[in-house]
Amino acid sequence: MDEHHKDNFMQDILLRLRDMIDRHCVEPLTRTVVPDLILFRADAPTIPADVVYEPRFCVIVQGAKQVVLCDKVFHYDASKYLVTAVDLPVTGQITQASPDEPYLSLCLTLNPAHIADLLLEMQDTFPGNGSSCPSCMTVSALSCEILDPVMRLVRLIEHPEDIPILRPAILR
Repeated sequence: MDEHHKDNFMQDILLRLRDMIDRHCVEPLTRTVVPDLILFRADAPTIPADVVYEPRFCVIVQGAKQVVLCDKVFHYDASKYLVTAVDLPVTGQITQASPDEPYLSLCLTLNPAHIADLLLEMQDTFPGNGSSCPSCMTVSALSCEILDPVMRLVRLIEHPEDIPILRPAILR
């Protein structure tokens, strides 16, 4: 798929995710029928708040956020995703949101044992033969390959009967 088609595909998925999260997330935090999948909404920027992030994978589909870990600042929006590998004390702040274009995001809590298994399988792809992870938290560019399974996972909200069969494969 060429870059133009990839961009259109990503924008299409983001629009569909935006619609689904907007429909299902009427509170600032909505726990879904899909285990470990939480939706977030804000109609205005927030003040910085100290929280503990457990291992998680987060995607913003509209708006922007800033997360501070020690002296490192992570900015992310609908073009990036955030992953934390361990429990971390951070300061988070929604920086872009309005009633017309609310901040909409999803977070998937990650199982540390699954992270360890995956890291062991991927150890040959890390510099230094997987001996160390460069960061406990990272922000990376979203891709079609990431957004596609995210969309499939969020769709399970509307098809709870499929969760036991499809969720494990999608998470992997």
